[in-house]
Amino acid sequence: MTILKNIIITFAFAAMTLNSPCQTLLPSLIDVDTILRMDLSPYLVNQSMSVNKGCTLIIEPGVTVMLGPSAGITINGNLLALGTPEKNIHFISSSDSTYWRGITSNQGTISLHYCSFSRLSYLLNANGGSLVEVSHCSAHDVSYFSGIDFFATHSIEKVIFEYNNIVGPGDGIKTDATDNDDIDTCIFRYNIIRSFSDDAIDIGTQTVYASIYHNWLSDCGGGITAGEISTVYAFRNCIFNNDFGIQSHHDAMVLIENNTLFNNNYGIECFHSSEPGIETGGKAVVINTIIAQSVVSAVHLQASSQLDVSYSISDTDTLSGEHNIHDDPDIVSPFLGHFELLPGSPCINAGSPESPPDLNGERVDIGAIEYGQSETKINRLSSESEEFLIYPNPASERIYIDLTGLRNKIISVFITDILGKTVLQINHHQFNPESSDVLTIDVKGFPPGYHIITVITDMEIITKKLLLTEYSILR
Repeated sequence: MTILKNIIITFAFAAMTLNSPCQTLLPSLIDVDTILRMDLSPYLVNQSMSVNKGCTLIIEPGVTVMLGPSAGITINGNLLALGTPEKNIHFISSSDSTYWRGITSNQGTISLHYCSFSRLSYLLNANGGSLVEVSHCSAHDVSYFSGIDFFATHSIEKVIFEYNNIVGPGDGIKTDATDNDDIDTCIFRYNIIRSFSDDAIDIGTQTVYASIYHNWLSDCGGGITAGEISTVYAFRNCIFNNDFGIQSHHDAMVLIENNTLFNNNYGIECFHSSEPGIETGGKAVVINTIIAQSVVSAVHLQASSQLDVSYSISDTDTLSGEHNIHDDPDIVSPFLGHFELLPGSPCINAGSPESPPDLNGERVDIGAIEYGQSETKINRLSSESEEFLIYPNPASERIYIDLTGLRNKIISVFITDILGKTVLQINHHQFNPESSDVLTIDVKGFPPGYHIITVITDMEIITKKLLLTEYSILR
């Protein structure tokens, strides 16, 4: 019976075409099990669409779903969007000048794999249900939606968020990249999250257990925050250029092990509100962690805070606790996004002897990246990738970036200087579709010295160094 319903609904969609034969119009209500097939793609949601309770919407690999201005998808049943590395599923705006709203789930099961999302306000707002899993997905061209965080899950048994690449719009309405409350089991691993106005990963409201490891979190209001009696394990994350690195508040408990926290205003905070007379302290145990170049202070506490730090290093503050080091951790090029340890670093083999050994069998190092590891292995982030070329390098007046093979996958390209300041950013919608795969960039007037060129695709971040000489400025 279900197969018959799927056949009927497919033919119904085929009949509901627009003036363009390439678009299949979806109805406002789906009340039977439905498959969106590749051969009828792209599909159009003109206003909004709901999937009834007890019904499952399956989206085949390679399908494109176009959504009209402020349109959304509400899942009261189940959504299975199961793309593949070769055939991603694309959720896009029907117009280059508008944004669609997002996906809302009520007591449903959500599985999103190898999907890309663009020109939207939020990825998912899920309430209740047994499972939400999002993996190998990307999101860019985001416009904040007041009152809704970008990825929000509440009162769900299990949440898995892994191998995703999420880029926000930066400053604006206070919005978490991810907000997760009252979750039984919560796993965040191997994600790249950057440029959101509030926290990259927010765990709260008595979440039983959250495991957060091997993430790359930057340029947000905060890196990881845990509150309201939640329990969090944070392991081998690189967290940089945020207001704070990791925060524990309102009686949350956070174990912080082998992380690298760099250039945050505060490395670790153990409270939430600084208003006089309000105690919002949390608990944190810190071990084998680098807290470097903290703008204000390595740690930030109030009377109700509980913090224990050991076998860790700071170059700005003397850390209280046992076996801590006050020294430069000797990281390769942290302002250029390279957090590997240099030979002779005081972090090498200086972690707790009670911690499991490194992969080479020796005493654990301090920090997120073991000495001798050549890349962070977060979404295949690599400084030595050969997937794009820069020439000339060094350069003085202009550079050429050869993006052959990457052009249709690119989210954005940006250049940062030695201090991590962005001097140029080009988003995918600014590319001329008729131009070649080689970008020409005028670098006259850029500050001399080392820069880093970052290419963000739908599945990875690739970085390369660029040296600019003073010739173009003096000429």
